[in-house]
Amino acid sequence: MRNFTCPRCNERTISPSDKFRAGWWQSVHCGHCGARLSALPLAVMLVHFIYVWIAAWIAGIYVYQIDPVYYAAAIATWVVIESINVMLMPLVILKALPQK
Repeated sequence: MRNFTCPRCNERTISPSDKFRAGWWQSVHCGHCGARLSALPLAVMLVHFIYVWIAAWIAGIYVYQIDPVYYAAAIATWVVIESINVMLMPLVILKALPQK
């Protein structure tokens, strides 16, 4: 998988694992310019709200219709949400070090 661009220096230095961590409210650092980055907080909040809503909805359906298909639906939903987290979540600069 390819690296993602830093919003400060526009270099492809953010690895997919760092982008995944940024989507879980953790900060990451650009290897080129040293900027401290995080995912856009409103977007992270929206994605996690949707994840909790869908997980609760699928769990509620499972209580009334006991069928293992709903476990598969929960896992598929989790994979889709995490893919959105990594591929589409915008990064923002938290703290930038002075330019070299």
